[in-house]
Amino acid sequence: MTFRFIHTADWQIGKVFRYVDETTMGLLQEARLDAISRLGKLAQEHNAGHVLAAGDVYDKEALAPVSRNKPIERMRAFPEIQWHLLPGNHDPHRPNGLWDQLLQSGLPENVHAHVEPKPVCLEPDTAFLLPAPLRHKHSFSDPTLWMDDAETPAGMIRIGLAHGTITGFGSDDGDVPNLISPQRPDTANLSYLALGDWHGQKKINERCWYSGAHEIDAFDVINGGRALLVEFSDPEATPAITPLQTGVYSWKSLSEQVNGQIDIDHLEAKLRAIGEPEKTLVDLKVEGTLSLEDRQHFEVRVTEGVSAAFCSMRLDCANLHARPTAEDLDQIDRGGFVRHAANELNRLAAAGGESGELADGIYRITKRFVKKPYARLDCPDGTELQGEEAEEKLRTLLNFGKPDNRGAKPESLGMWSVLWVQQGDSFGSLGIPQSARSSLHGALDTQVGAVLGGERGRKLPQAIQARLDELVTPANGRPRGEFKALGERVVDLEESLNQLREHRRELTEALDDLEAAQEDLKRLESGKNDRKDLEELELARERHVELSNLEARIRAAEAESELCAERLEKSKRAVADREDSRQSVTDHELHLKQFDEELSRLRHEENTVRELVDSLRSEVRELEESWAQSNAAESRRTRIVAVARRQDRLRELEDRYKKAKDAEDRLRKSERAAAGILITDELLGAIREAVAKAKESAGQLNAAATRIGFELESKGNQGITINGKPLSVGTATVQAIEETRVGIPGVGVVVVEPAIKDREKLLARQRENLAALDQALRNARVENAAEAESQFERRKQLIEDVKSARREVELYAPATDDCEAGASGLGAYIEGLREIAKSELDELQLTEPPILAEAETVLREFEKQAAEARNEWMAKREAISSPEGQLHRIREKIAKIEGNREDSSARLAAGKKSLEDDEKKCSDAQLGERVEEAQLALEEQQSNVTDLEGQRGGDSLDQLKARISRLDKAIEGRRKKRGELETRMARLQGQIAEVDGAGLDEKIELRKRELELSQAVLERSEREVKVLSLLLKTLRDAESKAKEAHLAPVLSKVRPYLESLFPGARIDIDENLEISGLSRGSGYSEQFQHLSMGTQEQVAVLVRLAFAKMLAEQGNPATVVLDDALVFSDDQRMERMFDILNMAADDVQILILTCREQLFERLGGKALSLETSSEEELVSA
Repeated sequence: MTFRFIHTADWQIGKVFRYVDETTMGLLQEARLDAISRLGKLAQEHNAGHVLAAGDVYDKEALAPVSRNKPIERMRAFPEIQWHLLPGNHDPHRPNGLWDQLLQSGLPENVHAHVEPKPVCLEPDTAFLLPAPLRHKHSFSDPTLWMDDAETPAGMIRIGLAHGTITGFGSDDGDVPNLISPQRPDTANLSYLALGDWHGQKKINERCWYSGAHEIDAFDVINGGRALLVEFSDPEATPAITPLQTGVYSWKSLSEQVNGQIDIDHLEAKLRAIGEPEKTLVDLKVEGTLSLEDRQHFEVRVTEGVSAAFCSMRLDCANLHARPTAEDLDQIDRGGFVRHAANELNRLAAAGGESGELADGIYRITKRFVKKPYARLDCPDGTELQGEEAEEKLRTLLNFGKPDNRGAKPESLGMWSVLWVQQGDSFGSLGIPQSARSSLHGALDTQVGAVLGGERGRKLPQAIQARLDELVTPANGRPRGEFKALGERVVDLEESLNQLREHRRELTEALDDLEAAQEDLKRLESGKNDRKDLEELELARERHVELSNLEARIRAAEAESELCAERLEKSKRAVADREDSRQSVTDHELHLKQFDEELSRLRHEENTVRELVDSLRSEVRELEESWAQSNAAESRRTRIVAVARRQDRLRELEDRYKKAKDAEDRLRKSERAAAGILITDELLGAIREAVAKAKESAGQLNAAATRIGFELESKGNQGITINGKPLSVGTATVQAIEETRVGIPGVGVVVVEPAIKDREKLLARQRENLAALDQALRNARVENAAEAESQFERRKQLIEDVKSARREVELYAPATDDCEAGASGLGAYIEGLREIAKSELDELQLTEPPILAEAETVLREFEKQAAEARNEWMAKREAISSPEGQLHRIREKIAKIEGNREDSSARLAAGKKSLEDDEKKCSDAQLGERVEEAQLALEEQQSNVTDLEGQRGGDSLDQLKARISRLDKAIEGRRKKRGELETRMARLQGQIAEVDGAGLDEKIELRKRELELSQAVLERSEREVKVLSLLLKTLRDAESKAKEAHLAPVLSKVRPYLESLFPGARIDIDENLEISGLSRGSGYSEQFQHLSMGTQEQVAVLVRLAFAKMLAEQGNPATVVLDDALVFSDDQRMERMFDILNMAADDVQILILTCREQLFERLGGKALSLETSSEEELVSA
């Protein structure tokens, strides 16, 4: 008998390979299916009727139906082979899970899913399979433990099939899930234990093997891509094990050191020597240092070259570093800040630039400006050039560009655009064209070396910035464009993955809950507990009936026992009562004797104390009468003193009444006087305004009036009249406004007619103002303004008098609770007091009011006498209190004892009568017999109760009742729980269907792969941003340092000029050689465009002089032309500029074109003028 089977495991169908591209992943997934077909063919070749897959047939639980059915279809193609599948930790058997779905959909007859741990016959009379399916991903119990007790027919080959770990990989065994004992073949009498979980083929012992995965799936797998052919000749023999190759893909990990092209070529050759590269995946880790040229060689030969030969090559160059050589740096840039930023270890020597010098000699230019422009050039060697030839020679000599049809422009003028300052362009920006800027940069590079790196150096930061701008926004550095889209893509993928994981979590929870519910329902449906509980319930009920009857008999016996005890107690109580009655009679007789003795003693003591009290009471009555007489005398004297005080109060109030009456009279008088004056603030204001207007009118007339003066001797004015009225004595002048007639006796009349402009208007205005003044005076009923002012002041004084009088009235006659305010109220109050005083005098029988001082003196004497009488009475009263209290207490004791004696006497009589009656009814002997009979009856009944209680056993009615209730509830609870579990399972099944877990694990793995790839691209972009930012910063820093050195020649040449014009100042020039600012002695830098026009003009000329000097030192033509410049300079600055121009003229030729000849006479330069040539000298073009 020979039995053969193939042992395989860990197919993990549906596995996602996240580190390869889509095409390669498809190839690897298809290879795992093809390997199943190869297993079927191997079984056919070796005549093995069974293939045992030891777990992890699938990579995930929630697979799409297509993925789930693909391996089934591969196995269906081999109907003569029996395929045995076992759930593993990647695809555990869960309720309604993957395996239930496979079973429900129907498996081919040759495919068997072993989801229960129970023996299965592989071949009758030959072999049995003991599967150990996993129900959870992680189980901390040995899944093969059940095999020890599994029964199979004798002489059978017992094959165990399990998925788990033999050892803990260095961990405590308790922490390792799915741990399998390596002794299981011995303890379970297994012929062979087929294991899965380790993807590399491994022997544990002669009867225990890991087959390994049928296709390698990782670089760290050793001996993968295999299966095992297992053969048995008989159950006791050691199985023959033959490894079989099933996989077609090989996975290789390499680590290489490369430091040059030789190493790279060696690595390439080593890689190309690998057989079947199209079926090989390589994990290559490269370390070392390479020059830039070698790194490029590595990229071409390895990264882009040989890697294409393999199915997939994962390249790790994290420790492959670049070490550029001097030649590499020269290829980057031979100079400038780019080279400096790349590596400062290799400095370029100062590079000399080509310079051209003009031949010595004088060139003479003849130029025509009328009609069509034309030129002639006489060269130093005697050559004469004309027309365009002369223009071209001039452009060559002076570095001009050829103008277009619209004339010369800054770009075609070159340096002359900078050094030729045209009228109106002497201030503001220099406007340096690119051609001139190149010339200046060339001269600067000659001075300090190519520190700016030329055009390439300037474009490199711009290119980096442009690339950065494509990736991030310049303002805040936030991602943009593709970079932003990548970030958003990663966020979307993370959200999508989280949603899928949440669905997976919900599915897992639902499956777990469903599994637990099924296990509970299975346990409850067995009925074992129900049967046991029903049997116990029936026994408890029967025992409850028996015990209830017994308890009823016990209660009846106990009741009879209680009656016997009551009879005994009653008999004993009757005997005791008879003794108590006799003792009570004796006690009452003794008490009566004691009461009589105490009453005799107390009555004697009462008589003695009563005599003392009567004597003291007589003395107290006498003192009390004396005190009453003193009190009456004191009371009369007190009323007399009150009358005297009231008389004093009347005199005070009468004085105040008089003062208040006088104040009220003044008040009424002042109010009447004030009411008679009509002048108010408003009327006085109108009068004052009318007076002011009248004065204004009079002033205007007086200002325009004719002044008539009189210089007369004493009494010389007699008879002189003015408009018929005599001239007053002492009058020296008269103002004439209208016609004025001066009469002189004996002479005649002098008529004065003043010539006043607008006299009638002025007179009319004066009349209007006077009429207004007259009306205001009539309204106030006064004659003139002075009277109005006087009456107004009078009215004010009267109002003040009214206020003062009112305050006096309020002071002397205020309102109180007894009288109203004012003299009249106070007078009425005084009359009432007088009536009261008169009544009191009549009552006291006094003819006149007493004097207060005398009355108070007499009162004090009577008060003293009354106090002495009261004190004597109080002392005597205090002395009698003690005997009175003693007498009261004696009488209380007598009354109490008499009451007690009467009560005791009555009780004695009653007690004697009751005792005689009881003895007649029942004698003492009869009472004793009753006690003995009751005692015997009680003891007999107690013995009966004890016998009945002994029949109870260990149970009680409450205990039995609780047991019956508990068992009823337990049976009903299990019934309800079965219903609830069925409902819950239906709900969970609906929830699982709603979650739709088909393909969920595949979606998660694919989404994780997509996320990882997107994150890798995003990380590369983030690294690119960081690298570009760092590179740009490094270049900018190097550029800034280069600029400082680059602009030093210009700044050094402009410094002497600037010091002469602005001592202690310095200028700032940017990389485009434009003036950006001026710093004065304070250190504050002002922007150039914010300076005054004069300062801008002067600084711009100084910079041009510095440019010209630098160019001249290089042998380049450099002439500064000032075409009516310096138009905004004041005289002092102009003088300094003349000095500076003369300083610069030592090195640079300066031409000044001006129409202000007189201004520039102080310059001291040579004056030139253009000579007019005849037109004939110029050949027409």
